[in-house]
Amino acid sequence: MAWIYFSLLAVLGLVGLVLNVFKLPGNWMFLGLAAIFSALQGWQDPSWQVLLVALVLVGIGEIIETVFSIGGARLSGASRTATLAAVVGGIIGAVVGIPIPVIGNIVGAVVGCFVAPLLVELLKRKTPGASLKAATGAAVGFVFGTITKIAMGFVALIILLVSAFPG
Repeated sequence: MAWIYFSLLAVLGLVGLVLNVFKLPGNWMFLGLAAIFSALQGWQDPSWQVLLVALVLVGIGEIIETVFSIGGARLSGASRTATLAAVVGGIIGAVVGIPIPVIGNIVGAVVGCFVAPLLVELLKRKTPGASLKAATGAAVGFVFGTITKIAMGFVALIILLVSAFPG
C-alpha cells in the first residue's frame, strides 16, 4: 500500500507543480495529499516533522510570489488598480493561454500580466513610457514570483518524496 501512496504523491505532486503556473494552489494540493497519506500510515511516511518543513517551504514560496508579483508592479510605478489588473490578467492569461504547444499557458500568463496593467495605466492617462514601465515591472515580478513559488514547491515535494519512499 505504501507504494501506491508514494506513486500517487509523486504523480500528483508533479501535477501540483504544473498547476502553480496557472495560479492554482498546486503546492497546497500535494502538501494536503501528503498529510492525508501520512495520516493513513500513522503519521510515519512522511512524518509530521517533514510535513511541517514542507509547509514552511510552501508558505515561504507563497509569500515570495506575492511580494515579487506586487512589488514588481509597485516598484515600477504601477498604481494599485494596475497591480490588481496584473494579477487578474495573469490568471486570465494562464487559463486562456496562447496556442503554443506546452508553454502556451505560461506565455499567456505573462502576456496577461503585462497587457492588463498597461491598459489600466494608459486609461488613467499616464504617458506611454510610464505605462510600459509599470507593465514590464508587473510581468517581471510575476515571472520571478512564479518561478520562486514553483522552486520552493519542488524542494518541498522532493523532501516529501524522499521521506515517504517505501523501504
